[in-house]
Amino acid sequence: MNSNLKVEELVVKDSLNKEYSINEIFSNKEKETLIFRFSQMHCESCINASMQIARMWVDSIGVNNIAFWGNHRNNRIFFKNIPFFGLQGVSIYNCPQLKLPVEELRYPYFFLIDRNLRITNVFVPNKSTPHITNLYLKSVSEKLNKKY
Repeated sequence: MNSNLKVEELVVKDSLNKEYSINEIFSNKEKETLIFRFSQMHCESCINASMQIARMWVDSIGVNNIAFWGNHRNNRIFFKNIPFFGLQGVSIYNCPQLKLPVEELRYPYFFLIDRNLRITNVFVPNKSTPHITNLYLKSVSEKLNKKY
């Protein structure tokens, strides 16, 4: 239900509260980007479990090929909590709710997005099966680092 949907134009904020259009962010990308999406409304232990696995894959996937999109009503509090996840050098944005069916599940999830803001490879991790999350991220890493 989520694959090949296009993300509508939206504005995201960085740690300095600067606003960016997602068109701006992705227009120069040659490859797809892996997004880890999480919200203050999601299960906290699910976010932590998935975030820890994602963090282990950042180098393999490539720091320029991954981004973290949170959804928090207060940008200052959101970015104050980010250091606890141990993410250095990756793109992190506070992003309002996306108009995607997967958002209704209220769990963190991964997806790939291309320069046209088209979504593919949506995956909702389960903290009780981290090996499946690792298989998903391995597959994404191979796809993003494939030599053409």
